Amino acid sequence: MPNKAHLIASGNPPLSASAITGGVVTQAVSGSASTDATLMPIGSWYNVTTSSSNQGMIFPPGNGTTQGFGAGDWGGISNNTANTIKVYPPAGFKINGGTATTGSVSLTTLQNAIWWCLDGSNFSVIVV
Repeated sequence: MPNKAHLIASGNPPLSASAITGGVVTQAVSGSASTDATLMPIGSWYNVTTSSSNQGMIFPPGNGTTQGFGAGDWGGISNNTANTIKVYPPAGFKINGGTATTGSVSLTTLQNAIWWCLDGSNFSVIVV
């Protein structure tokens, strides 16, 4: 798997290398339901550093634009808070084949998850 240093050394501009490899987004979360959870910014790995119990993040709509994830997009989430957080699908979408919009995945303190956007409307999340 390429990393930024190798891509830059091979002649790619630094911004291009960052776009190819992704990065880490540090995020505080708020909201406690699928309708008011913090919208995930586009990035590769989300490092959640601040939350209250059961607050959450919501995936942007999986429409493949710069505002949302498309089929094949993937990333991860680290819960580095003292509380359980939840990850919600966008309105009308599903995580792990669950309930559309309100089905969520919980991450307890110091848990991580890897996610994939399967087809633009369904996400697969594995908690590790």
